[in-house]
Amino acid sequence: MSTFKTTPKIVLKQQAYLPGIIGGMGSLAGVQFQLRLIDYRKSLGVLSDQCFPRWIYVNAADIPSRLCNSASAEARIASELVRAGRFLQSGGVDFLVVPCNAAHGLRERVSGQLQIPWIGLPQLVAESIVESHPSIRKVALLATSRTVESRIYDEVLGEKNIEIVFPKENSGVQSKLMEAIYHPTFGVKASGTALCAEAKIRLSEVVEHCEDVGAQLAIIACTEISVMMNQVPAPKIPIVDSLTVLAHTTIEAAYGMVAFDSLGNILAK
Repeated sequence: MSTFKTTPKIVLKQQAYLPGIIGGMGSLAGVQFQLRLIDYRKSLGVLSDQCFPRWIYVNAADIPSRLCNSASAEARIASELVRAGRFLQSGGVDFLVVPCNAAHGLRERVSGQLQIPWIGLPQLVAESIVESHPSIRKVALLATSRTVESRIYDEVLGEKNIEIVFPKENSGVQSKLMEAIYHPTFGVKASGTALCAEAKIRLSEVVEHCEDVGAQLAIIACTEISVMMNQVPAPKIPIVDSLTVLAHTTIEAAYGMVAFDSLGNILAK
């Protein structure tokens, strides 16, 4: 398995590593992720097409819903993630990124069946909070119920002495968030590229509630929410968007600007 080496944070002319992206969870979020790759690379300085990196993208939309939490459902999801990962591996990618927070609950299980590292997203988000907002101690986790239940953020945030204050168990506000994502009529997964007003209203209500319960920062830990956030009123508290964090790290890894171990855990940034 690969281990990435750190180089100075300069705009490199030569790409060092080839990213592989397992997208399609959902498809709009996967497209948005690639747009953020382009935006971040441009911010580092580009002059032509050739200044942008190569990457290989799989729109693995046939992966079963990550809401399912039975053993058999998880096995099917893991199997499809392995299949997509092996396809990218056969194409010569050096590392995987998966712009879906819920899928990271199966990262360890899937990574053991691959020969390339899968970059872990919760750890990146936790490091980003410490770097950009070092005094933060209470956060809201805007995520699907499955991501919340998997507790993939609890450990990495706990290590930084950061407490998740939203959602609480059986939160009625959490159900509004789930409707914004999954409602069969107006949820972002059903609405294509035209985001519905009903979904944006529900997301706005969730953000307002997070402020009311004392969250000092909101973590956007669902990539569908990332797609919607720039279309709702800006929250009074700062946000850390997992999709943006992953996009920045993907570019930096592609150009050898960050280091990871063979499992995809960040070593230096």
